[in-house]
Amino acid sequence: NISDDIDLKTCIREAEFAKQFLNLPDKEKDWILLGIHPGCDKRNAYKRWPIERFISIGRLFSQRPGRKVIFFIGPDEMDLLTLLDPVKDDKILVCSGLRLWQTIAVISMCDIFLSNDSALMHIAAFLQIPVVALFGLTSPTKNRPWKVKHILLKKVNREDITSLNDFQKSKTMMLIEESEVMSEINSLLSYVREK
Repeated sequence: NISDDIDLKTCIREAEFAKQFLNLPDKEKDWILLGIHPGCDKRNAYKRWPIERFISIGRLFSQRPGRKVIFFIGPDEMDLLTLLDPVKDDKILVCSGLRLWQTIAVISMCDIFLSNDSALMHIAAFLQIPVVALFGLTSPTKNRPWKVKHILLKKVNREDITSLNDFQKSKTMMLIEESEVMSEINSLLSYVREK
């Protein structure tokens, strides 16, 4: 439910908030920011790639100089906060408990966005941020990021698993390997640098 009016003052205020939240030096163009949304609606938890794999990607990405990672945690992912607390530092941030417009402002600062099939993935796409989208059972034809450079990773066809329960469905996301995800992030990095 979006109740705030969109106006220029709101956009400017939220952009300033995002810069302060990220604690970027003046030369913000020198930083490469990877946004990660490891969750989705609780009712569709089977669409989640394992949090441990997102954390591994975040650590690997942030090891290089000039890189930061921002994990986005919404109301449906609060259970993931305790797993993210130990990895937070000056290069791995957690964005949680913000108003929608603040979250959008922080997403707008990202260079690449990694996500399950989720609303924040679509917000990143709307903001023209290249997306690596991880899909399990949902239809990429219907739900893929639109009108933005994106890479979609999906290992299972929906038709093959119609009789699976939610636990079995969640295991389909585990077929996506960390090395594949990191490779696709690196290929989008090349695209981002060319822009």
